[in-house]
Amino acid sequence: MEAVWEQLRAATRTRAAVLVRGESGTGKELIARTLSKAQGEGPWVVVNCCAISESLIESELFGHAKGAFSGADRDREGLFETANGGCIFLDEIGDIPPSAQARLLRVLQEGEVRRVGESRVRHVDVRVIAATNRDLETAMKSGEFRTDLFYRLSVHPILLPPLRSRREDIPGLVRHLVRKHTRAGATLRSVSAPAMELLRSHPWPGNVRELENVLLRVLAFGGSGPILAEELRPHLRPIVSGMKEEIPIMDLDYPGFRLAMDELERHFIEEHLVRHGGSILGTAQALSIGRTALHNRIRALDMNPAELRRRVKGVSEAISGENT
Repeated sequence: MEAVWEQLRAATRTRAAVLVRGESGTGKELIARTLSKAQGEGPWVVVNCCAISESLIESELFGHAKGAFSGADRDREGLFETANGGCIFLDEIGDIPPSAQARLLRVLQEGEVRRVGESRVRHVDVRVIAATNRDLETAMKSGEFRTDLFYRLSVHPILLPPLRSRREDIPGLVRHLVRKHTRAGATLRSVSAPAMELLRSHPWPGNVRELENVLLRVLAFGGSGPILAEELRPHLRPIVSGMKEEIPIMDLDYPGFRLAMDELERHFIEEHLVRHGGSILGTAQALSIGRTALHNRIRALDMNPAELRRRVKGVSEAISGENT
């Protein structure tokens, strides 16, 4: 995310086109709004390119003259004219039909728009920010997306990483979202350690938007104590059914596999700690590694030392009681 902020800072210094790429729910519109605010005063126009039919998109973007087509009973300015002096956000740009791509390229190159059914050219000063979750490289190879338009749009490319690749950000995001969605006067709820671990281990196919929706549902049920793992589980999609089709289940680089291996290692370390009465030295010798290496693994696995000692002590006492 530090690289994202650096790209964002660079993009605020110019009015060149920006292409924001990332999976659904990663915050592409948030980035676009941040850029718009950095530009200062001016119109902010949002266009969902996949929500406009192919027959109407040119009229919506560039306007039309009276009588240009059936139903055009008056002159109408397009969204680029509406955004003149400000920013236009073209969401889902990968779904824009080929027929409109050439005219969009003209706007980016020359700042010119021509209404449908009209020969007059109008000049606009609009910053274009586009976003997509599609693989545009594949679309260009198949001819669905113009290569020249791609390079005009991506003067400042910004790639947003999926939430599963930046799990260390989840605790901060959770605290922010809980504050954001706690009603005025209501008790601000904390999140228990097991609940936070559950949130950190979930694959989040819907990214930050999915995380926000889960917390919204949990907070809607009320309560004043810490949010517990038991409250979260009914709202989390099962890991297998939530996987993206393009992520193989047995892909060793898939975060779910690494998390499972980490969990196995945690249990393995805890078991040996119990066997050796909580002794780091005894556990390290049994595992044939150094004390420092064991300490490093405990930190890398995000194992809380105090919680670890408490759990080891509890298990040891239980075993001692059974033996007695």
